[in-house]
Amino acid sequence: MSINESCNCGETGFSIAREISAKLARCTCSFCAKTNMLQAYYATDRWHSS
Repeated sequence: MSINESCNCGETGFSIAREISAKLARCTCSFCAKTNMLQAYYATDRWHSS
């Protein structure tokens, strides 16, 4: 399974060749706090930009 997403402006896309991680982190910056964004961390060999 692959996760496909893009940055907030939509200019940069990326995919991660993996399932969603069970370990998530919460950012406390103003943007992430307003959108309840969660973050997951993956090894660089799983991440591909587009």
